[in-house]
Amino acid sequence: MVTMPEMGFLLEFEVMAFLVIVVFLFMRMYRAYRCAHYEVPADDIRKGHRWYMEDIFPEQTYCNISLRKIKHGAKCFSCEICVDDHLMKEANLKIPCKPVSLEGEITYHHWVQGNLPLYSKCYVCTQDCGVQPHICDVRCAWCKRTAHENCKPDNEACDFGEFKTAIVPPDCVQLKWVGFKGRKHLVVEKARKPNIPNWSPVIIVANQQSGNNEGEIILRQFKGTLNSAQVIDLHDIPPENGIEWCHLLPDVKFRLVVCGGDGTVGWVLNVIEKLKLKNPPHVCILPLGTGNDLSRVLGWGEGYTTGDDVHVDQIFRQMNEAKPVCLDRWKVEIKNLKRVMLPKLKYKKISLRGGKVPMQVDGEPWEQSDPADITVTFQSKANMLARM
Repeated sequence: MVTMPEMGFLLEFEVMAFLVIVVFLFMRMYRAYRCAHYEVPADDIRKGHRWYMEDIFPEQTYCNISLRKIKHGAKCFSCEICVDDHLMKEANLKIPCKPVSLEGEITYHHWVQGNLPLYSKCYVCTQDCGVQPHICDVRCAWCKRTAHENCKPDNEACDFGEFKTAIVPPDCVQLKWVGFKGRKHLVVEKARKPNIPNWSPVIIVANQQSGNNEGEIILRQFKGTLNSAQVIDLHDIPPENGIEWCHLLPDVKFRLVVCGGDGTVGWVLNVIEKLKLKNPPHVCILPLGTGNDLSRVLGWGEGYTTGDDVHVDQIFRQMNEAKPVCLDRWKVEIKNLKRVMLPKLKYKKISLRGGKVPMQVDGEPWEQSDPADITVTFQSKANMLARM
């Protein structure tokens, strides 16, 4: 006969077991949801600019706050204003950064004063500008047009210039706050297609530590041209978050630029295959590091020595001229036939048809010398951009 205390204990045990099962099922459902839904992160420009330090500015540069000439200081990689080291906080308060999202349906020019490129021409009067021996004239952070102070229009809609088909306009992006108190951050909630013919926006994925840390320079250069939400640093964020753009705008053909070697490209292609996108992006390669066999085959070169060798304008023009090709992807399984208990080595030696044939598996070179059972199965296709 069960006593009252025992019945109470059993009831508590059943309740606890029920709660554990509910929590377990909830976690399973949440994990499945997270595997199918990712978030495109966005910068909170209310906190100020995104600074990086320049030991020596390569050209004559003026501070956007003190207006004096400076040899070193800080530069925003989004709107590209320059300030002295101790004036960053003041610049955050006085000068707005290039926005990620805007209300309304029009994006106006985002004028930045001074520090114009050499040989700049005013797009209004076609005369030289930025040639005075002090900070002068303006440049739009979106379309990159330059103008005299007296020539620039006050409320003119920006058409985003030569590379408008690659840019996601801020008026087409809607953000939202997610996360818990103390860990809240902005993500892209919605996006709409702008009225731009042949619009095929670009997503950049790169690791800031790739190519002897040259990836950081490349990320900065692309953020200076694109909407910063289009640029994903793989050091902090997985590629799934960047490819989420394809879910936000499923009817748009995106172009995905993978900055890295064959290993990074293979990783991103596996992610695209896993997400099972209805409209997968065209993949372009910006080779970094040493393992760039696929990049050479597709005509994108052997790799860049330094990040300063990468010219964003040239990359975009090459992408506009590139042709889409279909790349077959295969899965290769290799099993040793010898049942010998040996320590696991990084480089295994196996043989194929009696000869030594180089292979590349998961980004690592393999040399084949011993008998093996090799299974090759067709896995998937990838949409690539190639320079013919």
